[in-house]
Amino acid sequence: MPKLKRQNRGSDIGRFMRYILMVTMIWAFAASAVAADKVAPPAGAALTDASKLVADAYKADLLGAKTPDEKSALAQKLIDASKDEKGAAGRFALLSKATDLAVDSGNIKPVTAAIDEIDNVFEIDAMKLLTDKVAAAASNAQSPAQRRELVTGALRIADKAMAADRYETAKSLARVALSTARLANDVGTLDVATAKSQGVQETEVAYDQIKKILPLLADKPDDADANFKVGRFRCFFKGDWEKGLPMLALGNDETLKRLADNDIRGASEADGQVSIGDAWWDVAQRTTGRPGEQMKLRAASWYSQAVLNLGGLAKTRVEARLSEIRRGHDKISDFTIEAFVDDEAELHITPNGVYWKELGGFDKVGKAGGQDYPTYVNGTAWHPVWGKPKEHGLDQTEVLALPIGRLNFDFQVVAVGKERGAKGIERRSPVTMRNDKDEQVLSIPEKESGARWYAIRLFRKD
Repeated sequence: MPKLKRQNRGSDIGRFMRYILMVTMIWAFAASAVAADKVAPPAGAALTDASKLVADAYKADLLGAKTPDEKSALAQKLIDASKDEKGAAGRFALLSKATDLAVDSGNIKPVTAAIDEIDNVFEIDAMKLLTDKVAAAASNAQSPAQRRELVTGALRIADKAMAADRYETAKSLARVALSTARLANDVGTLDVATAKSQGVQETEVAYDQIKKILPLLADKPDDADANFKVGRFRCFFKGDWEKGLPMLALGNDETLKRLADNDIRGASEADGQVSIGDAWWDVAQRTTGRPGEQMKLRAASWYSQAVLNLGGLAKTRVEARLSEIRRGHDKISDFTIEAFVDDEAELHITPNGVYWKELGGFDKVGKAGGQDYPTYVNGTAWHPVWGKPKEHGLDQTEVLALPIGRLNFDFQVVAVGKERGAKGIERRSPVTMRNDKDEQVLSIPEKESGARWYAIRLFRKD
């Protein structure tokens, strides 16, 4: 868990809030700099001519692509060809045709791949384009497997839309997921889509209640009432505990203030970790809707750390609560891990969550070159707490609580590169996965010189 060491709570957390605002401004500036490197999508005669060239060059391929798999394969071929195309019009025409083929196939993976590539080069509203094309692809999905994948993908994009506070977009995606889930004839998929749709609506209502308060915090970062309301939203609706907890600690709700203080202070022993988890659990029993669910997940994050070092009745009680939380919450079926790795490391996947092990004895995950990068789980930052203070050496982290349940995951390496968000897979030692008792272990050897960002997608085999 993120720990804020402080001698004076109010002043240090106030400084932390000013730091958050400063970082937000820096990221906004960086984002605008990246956007400046993009170009406007071509239009008019240039695009018309380029589209004709694509149709002529790939005439035989286009005529031969009949099945969903053939259309998906051709879409990927055009995506690959676009990377070697120097002209903007030609590149856009190739990617547009790839998007059309992907939509026709009913497979969501090539749809997102094509639009990601367009977004890398051209000034577009990628979220809106994704939403429109995913909805179109849903009408073409035919098999149960296609529909389940489409539901998973649509909900993942909906999460990104909610993270950006784009709730109309998130609602559109949730509706697509829900209607597709009904056609998939899969109770589990339908339950997940239904829960997400309800969660989007709850979060939108909560956001409408606090969005007018946000400017006040920019001027008065220590305002108690504003911190309570925005901190409550971030923790209990968006699950952003790293930013939300310091706000609750500055807020004017004494119960949440005490809980946040204890959580920030943390605990290194199992009994203390259980105590923090119990406090969140007790409040969750009196709290309905999404806030109650998020409180239980926070309890689970502390229970998951403690359970490895418990025994007897104490362990049985905590395991029972973890099982209850898993049953009552959406099971994760598809998630992406992004991490900065410089030595042999393992990601251990358990029914209750994930944790890192450092095996090589050199820099730990995220620590290479004196850095302190988080691990990202579906785009959300997780700052692993290691067992030992040194930035290198054999060690393992606490468990990040996730509602995983049954262990039947496969994996796909999405990207490997020097920067987070890099496209393509740099040649490195192969990533592997094995079953180890009641865990699945993703092994990243990283024997080559220089740390690299790995993006690895984990998904269920059925």
